[in-house]
Amino acid sequence: MAAKSGKVLFKVNPRDTSRECSACGHIDKANRDRERFICTECGHFDHAECDSFWRNPVMGGFQASVG
Repeated sequence: MAAKSGKVLFKVNPRDTSRECSACGHIDKANRDRERFICTECGHFDHAECDSFWRNPVMGGFQASVG
């Protein structure tokens, strides 16, 4: 259905996506504390779900358009 409507679909391996830092790529179980994401390596912090969103698709990230 996505292809028919001209959309691009990315298949992402979910392993460690909630523990991987979108800023430096460091993976650590301690990075995630419920809604909070604080990287133990570089100190990057964000809401945990937002951090996962910006890292995908396939480590390229999304670009938001305003307007």
